[in-house]
Order: sequence, then structure tokens, then C-alpha cells
Amino acid sequence: MIDLTVVVLTKDEEANVGRCLEKLRWVPKVLVLDSGSKDGTERIAKSFPNVEWTTRPFDTFAGQCNYALSRLKSEWVLSIDADYILSDEVIREISHLGPGPEVCSYTARFVYCIDGKPLRGTLYRRGGPVLYRREKCRYADLGHGHASQVEGKTVTLSNIIYHDDRKSLDRWTANQREYARREVDFLFGPEPKEGWSVADRLRRWGWPMPILARQARQVRGYGTRPATERVEETVKIKVTVDMAAQAEAEFLLGWRVYVTNAPAEQLSLTQAVLAYRGSFLIERGFRRLKGRQLSLTPLYLQKDSRLTGLVRLLLIGLRTLGLVEYQARRTLAEQQETLAGLTKGLPQKATARPTAEALLRAFEGITLFSLGQQWYLTPLTALQQRILKLLGFSEDIYHRILPAISDTQFKMGET
Repeated sequence: MIDLTVVVLTKDEEANVGRCLEKLRWVPKVLVLDSGSKDGTERIAKSFPNVEWTTRPFDTFAGQCNYALSRLKSEWVLSIDADYILSDEVIREISHLGPGPEVCSYTARFVYCIDGKPLRGTLYRRGGPVLYRREKCRYADLGHGHASQVEGKTVTLSNIIYHDDRKSLDRWTANQREYARREVDFLFGPEPKEGWSVADRLRRWGWPMPILARQARQVRGYGTRPATERVEETVKIKVTVDMAAQAEAEFLLGWRVYVTNAPAEQLSLTQAVLAYRGSFLIERGFRRLKGRQLSLTPLYLQKDSRLTGLVRLLLIGLRTLGLVEYQARRTLAEQQETLAGLTKGLPQKATARPTAEALLRAFEGITLFSLGQQWYLTPLTALQQRILKLLGFSEDIYHRILPAISDTQFKMGET
């Protein structure tokens, strides 16, 4: 195991710090740097035997992190927030790390949670390194947050860390207001020595960007209530449209015109739009060919005639798939029924819009074999029989295979 210390920054993290530290019992030392908690954070943190508790008045996030690094002697540091929860998988991964001298830091993937339930997606961007060699890292303030500056190679951990903040909504709202104020100061302040990032330059030019408006007014005293000053803050979003970029995007969108000879009394505009939304799209058919054995990637076809022949052959296959799909769906719609048994492992799952691929997969396992001069063919299942009926075929089309095979002489050999 690497020589490791964990750093956790806290302030009024009673709702989170216990769950965070519970997943850190395997670490010899956890430095909790607090900036003036007034709830039960200190009591909870000191209940863990591997925790070293220390305090420092908050100035900036970078200042807190750099101060924590100055108190450590371990080679590696894992820096996390109190609302970070290490997964069991990432704990095993970190405890078995054996990095070479060229690796100086590790980033991690985060899964954001609400009340312990992971979200399917998030707009939060991935942060910087969370695990790094102590002597190779320093922190710098960046907007409302901070950024770690690490020398050397960075690797991404294979497993995840959960972000599960369970503080109150009022606390979250207050934090967002403070973050917005810091972002305004950052964006309208002097350009940093290392220069602006592309994202920050776009926000500085007037793309969606938080603007904080603050207004103070005097409130008169009344009775035993003293006079006070009330400060109201309003966060606004300023959005400007890049007309040149919009015009270019509209030009690239292109247009598609649909024409019908149906009279208006038979097909209203609303019905036409609904029919268009449910219409067949040729793009969906071509998508079936991507990455398949008969794909539109002509690796060995260098002549135009062969390329044209391949495209035409594939178009015939696409038309066949489209016809099979259309016929099955139309019959199901006319009968007001659904088809079950197409999904492996879910025999009861039914659909009124089966795909051609699913219909064809239902015929997997059909076997044709011979014993002496006699040919045999596996019988059709109930699902296969129903599919043939949906497509307008009788079972005879299947049973006629054996007589045709019996009259055919096969010559087996190698060439």
C-alpha cells in the first residue's frame, strides 16, 4: 500500500462527515481541517481513532488545501470533501496501487447522488486530481473553487467516488449565492497569470454567465426591534446569441420536403404532422449497417462500379428488412394485438412494434440435417408460426423446404 494520508475540509458538515470518515477507516491517518464548524462536526470526526482534528480560519479553498499539505509528511495525499463517499471498489483499487515514478497523480470519476440515490447523469464537469504525490502538488484559487496544479503524469482511477451532499436546501442555496459572487469577482477581475481557459473566455464574452446584483436598504426600528440594514441579492443569467454561429448552424441543418396528394378533408395538417413523426426514416435503416459484417466501409473495393454494386446490394437488404418490419407492425395494429417472446430472458414482454432483427432472431436454432437419404427439419415453435402469419405466409412455405432439398443433390468437397 502507498504511504497515504487523507485530507478532508469541513465546515458544519454534521450531515455528511460521519459517512465520509466511515469509508476511511482503512487509512492510517485522516487530517480533518475545519474552518469554524458550529454543529456536531467536531464531535463526529473525533470519534474516529485515525482522525487528526485541526482548525484554521477560512480564507480561500486553495489556502486551506495548501495549509493542510504543509502539515503532512506522507508521500501521497488523497484530498476529498466531506460529502465524498469512497466506493468499496475504489478503496480496493487505491489500497493496491503500485505506481511507477512517472505517475504523480490520479483523477477519479464521480457519481452524484441525491439522498443516497445515484443520478443517471449530471452537468457537473470532472474535477482535477484527487490523489497525488504531496511534493508535486500546489493549489490555486479559480473562481468560486480551486484547482490543483500537479507536475508529472496523471492517470484516471478505474472506479468511482460518490458525491452525496445531505445538507439542507437552505444551506445549498446560501452556498450557491456565495459561489456566484466569487464567480463574478473572478470573471470581471484581472486575467490570471496562467491565462483564461476557453470556457472562461466564452463566459467572459457574454455566454450564459451568473451575475450577482446586491441591494442594501435600511429597515427602521420598531418597538424593541433595533434598526438594521437588509441586504437583498439577486442572481441573474445573462445570455447573448452569436448570430453568425446560429446562421451557420441553420445553414447546416438543411431541409426535407414532404408532399402528399391526399385532399385536405381526408388528411388535415395535424394528421399529416402525426403521420410524418411516425413515418419510416431511411437513416434508421442505414444505421443498421454501421459496424456490421456487410458495412458500408469498402476496405477492398477500389473501383466505383464495385462500390455502387455494394450499395445497391445493401439497399435491397434494407428494403427487405423494412418490408418485414412494416408488414408485421401493420398486421398487429389491424388485429390490435402485441407480440411476446422476442426478448431473451423476458418471455412475457410484449410489443406492438417489433423490429425486423428481433423477428429474424426468433428463427435462430432451426436445424436442417440428414440421416442417410432422409432429410429432417426442426418443427416450428408457436412464436415462429405466429410470425409467419403476421408476415402473410402459411406454414407450407416452411414445410416445402424438405421436398425441395430431397430433390437436390449436394456435392461436398474442398476446393
